[in-house]
Amino acid sequence: MIKVEQYKREFQNEIDKMLLEISKEFEIPIFNNAQPIKKIKYDKYWVIQKNQEIIGTTAIVLIENNCAILKNMFVKKEFRGENFNVSQTLILKVLNWCRSENVSTIYLGTMEQFIAAQKFYEKNGFHKIEKNQLPENFIHNPLDTVFYEKTIFIPHSEIKKEYRIRNGNFQDLDSVKQLAQTTWKQFEKVLSNENWEKLERILYNEKLYIDLLQNSTSFVCENIEGQIIGMSFLVASGNPTEIYNEEQCYIRFVTVSDEYKGLKIGQKLTEACIEFAKNKGEKKIALHTSEFMQKARNIYEKLGFKIIKEIEPRYGKKYWLYQMHL
Repeated sequence: MIKVEQYKREFQNEIDKMLLEISKEFEIPIFNNAQPIKKIKYDKYWVIQKNQEIIGTTAIVLIENNCAILKNMFVKKEFRGENFNVSQTLILKVLNWCRSENVSTIYLGTMEQFIAAQKFYEKNGFHKIEKNQLPENFIHNPLDTVFYEKTIFIPHSEIKKEYRIRNGNFQDLDSVKQLAQTTWKQFEKVLSNENWEKLERILYNEKLYIDLLQNSTSFVCENIEGQIIGMSFLVASGNPTEIYNEEQCYIRFVTVSDEYKGLKIGQKLTEACIEFAKNKGEKKIALHTSEFMQKARNIYEKLGFKIIKEIEPRYGKKYWLYQMHL
């Protein structure tokens, strides 16, 4: 399991070993005498671990005028790339923290030979600048020759307007699980204690999310920082359950973060499932929902879903099966 935590002194030996391994990848030295650069007082310093092995680091130094410097952005070679998403996880940690501290601009320096790193920064909205455009109190690594900046403070009202929907994958497991557990907690107040405990046990069962990601077509909605704020899943026909028949493909677990309600994300996630089903030649698409999900029911009915029957109650509430012909 991959997790991010704050730096502790006992991590340093393992970090130094990781940095030495990275330095051996390049013909041109990345540290003076192949040693880590001298210690800097970081305002935040994170490590990322996989099964207690340190596989990456990043740090932030705050400077004047609500600016910051990104330091120590390193990832072990075998954990780079989209398969593990380590670099992306680290940069999102940095950006989220800087935003919480009202940082307006973040700067960094890197080396000419770090081509992949430069592409990564540019993908994440960093723009290349000249050395003379850096702030006066920028902390220099003498070996850095390439410099970037990124404006990261955006009013929250504008952040909420920016999102994209993409296909989900197994690397999203932790994010979709967290989204469900935080968002569905809103239903605790409409269920009895006993029924909420039943639902909560399901929400905290990792097998549910593994099954969804492995056995359906998943769609996730990301905000501009890459945080997953919505999701939906489409199961192909030929996978009947006690609710759905052989001919129906069906939508499961449409979820949108409370902070992003009102932006039609739930509707767009549902439409993504419908469009995919049509392209696959499906004839009937179905879903089930409850009396305590009235807003969701309004969306489904607006899109053309119709109730075909009431099904067995769940969690002490009425449920209906909806269907639409494609």
